[in-house]
Amino acid sequence: AKSIQNLIPEKHIIKTISEKMGIVVTANAIDQEDYTCRLFAPQAGIEEDPATGSIQRFLGTFWGEKLNKSELVCKQLSDRGATLYVSVSDKFVEIGGKAILYCEGNIQLK
Repeated sequence: AKSIQNLIPEKHIIKTISEKMGIVVTANAIDQEDYTCRLFAPQAGIEEDPATGSIQRFLGTFWGEKLNKSELVCKQLSDRGATLYVSVSDKFVEIGGKAILYCEGNIQLK
């Protein structure tokens, strides 16, 4: 986990991997959490995502199987940092944590 925390990505190399994909790194936790992660996607305009819910579908499943747990805590080690609470079942992965509402809207289907 310390290696992930201290990682300095070579973003110019990451940009050559794919137009839309990024790089996710993960490891066992440092403190009370179950696992840690970071996500880099400079080719998508995201130098480093501070709190990534979408990757928890894969990481939660991976770490849940590895640790034999269905309730997990992930610490995303970006500069801002985030703690994500991940619940894994056969059909769903639910993600929770602290959030700030910054946008609200309605979608109308026709």
